[in-house]
Amino acid sequence: MTPKPRSITNYQQLLKPDEALIATLVTPRDLYVWSLTARGVSLSRKSISDREVGALVTRLRAGLTPASSGGRTTLPDFDAAAAHELYQLIFEPVAASLKDVKHVIWYGHGPLGSVPPAVLVAKKPPKALLGTPKEFGQTQFLVDRFAFSALADLSLFPVHRNATTRPAHARAFLGVGAPMLDAAEVSAGPRSKSYDLAGAMDGKALRELPVLAESVDEINGLAAALGTGSSTIWLGPDADEKRFRDDALRGYQVVALATHGFMAYEVQNIPEPSLMLALVPDAKDRFDGLLTTREIVDLKLDADLVVLSACNTAAADGRPRSETFTGLTQAFFTAGARTLMASHWPVMSGAAVQLSVATIDASRKQNQPLALSLQRAMQTARRDGAASPIESHPSYWGPFVVVGDGNRALAR
Repeated sequence: MTPKPRSITNYQQLLKPDEALIATLVTPRDLYVWSLTARGVSLSRKSISDREVGALVTRLRAGLTPASSGGRTTLPDFDAAAAHELYQLIFEPVAASLKDVKHVIWYGHGPLGSVPPAVLVAKKPPKALLGTPKEFGQTQFLVDRFAFSALADLSLFPVHRNATTRPAHARAFLGVGAPMLDAAEVSAGPRSKSYDLAGAMDGKALRELPVLAESVDEINGLAAALGTGSSTIWLGPDADEKRFRDDALRGYQVVALATHGFMAYEVQNIPEPSLMLALVPDAKDRFDGLLTTREIVDLKLDADLVVLSACNTAAADGRPRSETFTGLTQAFFTAGARTLMASHWPVMSGAAVQLSVATIDASRKQNQPLALSLQRAMQTARRDGAASPIESHPSYWGPFVVVGDGNRALAR
């Protein structure tokens, strides 16, 4: 794929003065970390095995993944000690190079691909395991310091950075969501904030999953931010998979899907990641209501941004040892998306509404880069939920990541 690798200078020429590219390599015995800025390069090497790195990531992820039982969402204690150890391994050795940096472009190799740096802890936390709003308020997360975007592969950075942004036009937005609601439920009034998970099968049948009524508010909020007069909305029964064929999605600047997302094999007989649309269980053709990665790659998009407001949309494709972002994220890039906003773990419906709408609204109306807009949306969610055991938890405010060129703003 890359028989002639690009030089460090090539990458530096693409970086803005306030940007850094942090790239990692996990080997059986060592962890390498490069920090590239327009001014220089730093390299760190730590003696730590790939198993030890993987164990730290597993601990971190275990403290971020919510669970749903009996209609109630619960959160584990956050492993701040693991989050701080990962910070010390990756960011502390190259901290001097990040003095004037505001936007970090992150490439996590191997197990580090599933780490969103925004939730790492920069200073020793008050306790190893955190669970109260006070403890989270006393903790310095990297989201307080940097805006982040992520790369699925290092070779893609020049591709993302050199891609041309389409000018704003009549078809600004396509929003799809709430496929389990009927037409009357879609048109009901505003919903109160909930903590339902946009996924989390836990052995349930698809029909028993939460209906995600707040997805209606999310899609309508995004349409308002992008202009209702130039928006197309498919909600409830209108979220029909038969609409998703060939070039039907071409021409929209922003496409958002607010629904349930599934990893490979999470749905019986579906060996690849998928998104739920309006279900047709007795379908005799491919239009059964589950949009799989193989079906997504056959679509034709030219969207500046695709928002995947569902669970685990940044996950791998299910093959052994496959890298993060090789599932739904890669499928939408292949279909023609320029940038994605994806999730690292099950997203709570209230957080999905709050984070996605705030990110898009700020980027479009204030001409802010998407990475900065997401950072500020996270900071606001964390501040507004400072007294809540759920909303102050990084699992609530930290699941999303901008994949691609985070320095891009949505054109007006």
